Amino acid sequence: MPLTKSIRVEHLSYFSTKDIEIGSLVTIELRKKIVNGIVLNKKPALASKEELKSQKFTLKRIRGISKNTILQNQFIEACGKSAEHFATSTGAIISALVPKKIFENIKELKNPPSQISPCDLNEQSEKYVIQDQFDERYASYKSLVRESFARNSSVIFICPTIEDIERTKKLISKGIEDHTFTFNSAMTKSQLIKSWNNVIEHNRPVLIIGTGSFISIPRHDIGTIIIEQESSNSYRTQFMPYIDIRNCAENYASIIGARFFLGDIALRVETLSRYDTHEFLEEGTLKFRALSTAESKIIDMKKDYSNSGNVFSILSNETFEILKSAKSENENTFIFTARRGLAPSIVCSDCGTVVICKNCSTPVVLYGKDPTQGGNIFQCHTCGDVRRAGEKCAHCDSWRLQMLGIGVEGVAEKIKETFPDLNLFILDSQHAKTSKQAREIIEAFYAKPGSVLIGTEMALHYMNEPVENVLIASIDSLFSIPDFAIRERILRILLRLRAKATRRFQISTRRADDTIFENARQGNLADFYRNEFCDRKKYSYPPFVRLIKISVGGTPKAAEKAILEAKKFLEPYDLLVYPAFTERQKGKMIWNGVLKIDPKSWPDETLRKKLMTLPPQFKIIVDTPSVL
Repeated sequence: MPLTKSIRVEHLSYFSTKDIEIGSLVTIELRKKIVNGIVLNKKPALASKEELKSQKFTLKRIRGISKNTILQNQFIEACGKSAEHFATSTGAIISALVPKKIFENIKELKNPPSQISPCDLNEQSEKYVIQDQFDERYASYKSLVRESFARNSSVIFICPTIEDIERTKKLISKGIEDHTFTFNSAMTKSQLIKSWNNVIEHNRPVLIIGTGSFISIPRHDIGTIIIEQESSNSYRTQFMPYIDIRNCAENYASIIGARFFLGDIALRVETLSRYDTHEFLEEGTLKFRALSTAESKIIDMKKDYSNSGNVFSILSNETFEILKSAKSENENTFIFTARRGLAPSIVCSDCGTVVICKNCSTPVVLYGKDPTQGGNIFQCHTCGDVRRAGEKCAHCDSWRLQMLGIGVEGVAEKIKETFPDLNLFILDSQHAKTSKQAREIIEAFYAKPGSVLIGTEMALHYMNEPVENVLIASIDSLFSIPDFAIRERILRILLRLRAKATRRFQISTRRADDTIFENARQGNLADFYRNEFCDRKKYSYPPFVRLIKISVGGTPKAAEKAILEAKKFLEPYDLLVYPAFTERQKGKMIWNGVLKIDPKSWPDETLRKKLMTLPPQFKIIVDTPSVL
């Protein structure tokens, strides 16, 4: 079994002069590259003499054999089950889940004391969901860890980001510090090897806190697997193979008989659907009403616009009043803005043409003070291209470029005009390139009472402490994203922001009549989910259908031809084809195709084999989170 993402075949044949045990890790040559592989089967060459002679190719030899066994058979089995679901190979799943540094340093890793035996396993894995506020969820997690230790079994706690790992360690490891180990992708080789070996040799139950790839650690006593913030897109891989780590962890829990928990402030619609069909039980009581001590208010910016003589304003009068009050009372304020830059969109006032990236056709973002000034820049957040902002309209040659939308820097400039001596901080990916820089900004903000932090969704990952005032300056732009799950994402952002506020929570919007804002203000998840289920069912979106997206890139003619050939090849399955929302990526034209199938009929073996037969330039995403 080749452990590589580059091919979709399940296994290949090689030869060796040595007798190799099944399950051994070996190194093999594949497409002129040396990769790892796992031995699945073996037979004497003499017994296959005639078969070997009739082949049109020469078998390649196995290059190296490792004496170390770092993967449990049950983990490999779980990867195989996930491979069936995501229409890829088991080896590709393993290569995505096991850190590369592990295979590169296998000689320095300790062998696990034993494989999991059937007598060690529970009869059936129990699956639970937890929907509650942050503090209440972590109180439940802490109890679950202690309960698991009392059962003499270990716990794997999976987090979406490195920052979440550090926060989780502080909150639930008190009293069991010597039995707690953290893992993340930023660890050095020596740190990873040391922690890995310590976990293997530890003779007591352990708590493993890490990102998704570390479910591969070969402890034989895993009794509980917890996934925190189960709605996070971080659990989906961004490169081939396109898999969902939540699925892999659930399969692993089922095979080893471990308890499996999904937790969040607002669970995914797909997860709640499975709860409704009794696939999941509830740990405690699912909370569909999020409580808050903050005074919550919705500001209708349309009325504010009318009251100000039809003059567009970035911030409402109420916002300025809160900032003034917070400054005098030494209260901190966080202002959320959905977009980076000065303005998310630049449009020609004469012809209405949007200024787009010359590489990928995505609307660019302005950084600076005015779209006609040569010192400012246009930046594309899709491909990263940067160019000078002093240019004319590409369509009509007009200089009258107008800024639309509200960005972080635009909000900052407006506040500086009114409060020039205010301690003002900005936290987005443009102002904090590293986690260290982000933490430094957050620490400085909390250390100075009366200061203001302006940030995007990124800031929420680092805000571990509450804030007196949380104001939303701009979130309306997210509604324009043509994604079936965008309303769910918006509600979750609103609830997380509301949970941070201790005194005031204010939403400024030009869509004040949208029920989602009243749902968020009241913390009313029940009504939101009721409406969301109806809409998903009406328009045939998950969880009522399973979506499989196929993408291919190339020249405009080549990409379109390739997707149409795929459509014909996949018949009688109906592939709906269309150009991607971002039509160009790295200079290539992108075409998409989407299959809508009955969730109960998957994996469909006939369709799965067809998908795996497609050439490697086709990107296949089962359960795609977006059809764009």
